[in-house]
Amino acid sequence: MLKKLRKMLKKQEGFTLVELMIVVVILGILAGIGVQQYANVQERAKKAADEANQKVLTNATHMWLILGSGLDEKEVDAEGAFEVTEEDLVPQYLDDWPDYPLNEKERYIVKVTVKTAEDSTTGDLQQYSIKVETETKSD
Repeated sequence: MLKKLRKMLKKQEGFTLVELMIVVVILGILAGIGVQQYANVQERAKKAADEANQKVLTNATHMWLILGSGLDEKEVDAEGAFEVTEEDLVPQYLDDWPDYPLNEKERYIVKVTVKTAEDSTTGDLQQYSIKVETETKSD
């Protein structure tokens, strides 16, 4: 019995066409899944980078407001808002202004809204709200 099995195995020299086609189909399916997952990972990473950049800009603006660096020089519009620019935060509060990761045509802008409320003990009290937005680059 073993002699017959060994003879059959010696005669077999390669793979059949069906076996090769099955392997190619399996590799194609795996490659398709991998490409989709890679695209999803990149998109999630860009969104996470955007959220991190917004937090960094917000924290740097908080520090800038706390220390009052050039706050009196800002022109407040009719809504009580002004923009904090790259020159205000770099290099003292940020090493570099972050790029918008989702596309290259937009950039971050930081808007600060000032609300003044009366405090019975200390007088006027100013409250700031910071909003990081994007706008199309003018370059």
